[in-house]
Amino acid sequence: KSVLESVVFCHQEESNWPLDGPKELKARFDDIFASSRYTTALTVLKKKRNDLHKQEIECLGDLKGLAGRKKHADSIRKMLNDADNEVKKAQEKLELYAQAKQKLNDHL
Repeated sequence: KSVLESVVFCHQEESNWPLDGPKELKARFDDIFASSRYTTALTVLKKKRNDLHKQEIECLGDLKGLAGRKKHADSIRKMLNDADNEVKKAQEKLELYAQAKQKLNDHL
């Protein structure tokens, strides 16, 4: 519609609009191609993209921190399991010694 109004059906006095100054020419092209909406949309998209990029960087930083904490927790969990196994072995030995002591006491 804007193309028809600005190019095909323009008045004779306005037919020299392509020779106007840069500001008027830009305004006319913006009107014809509705580039102001396009430019606004691009600006909004760039802003959202930058915001998402910042959020991604923050999340990656958080992820690295959480990965370190998970690794630490896994090592503590392994140490706890090892300690539990040692306690079980010690209890088994203690039980064997108690049985051996009982046998010796019974024998005496």
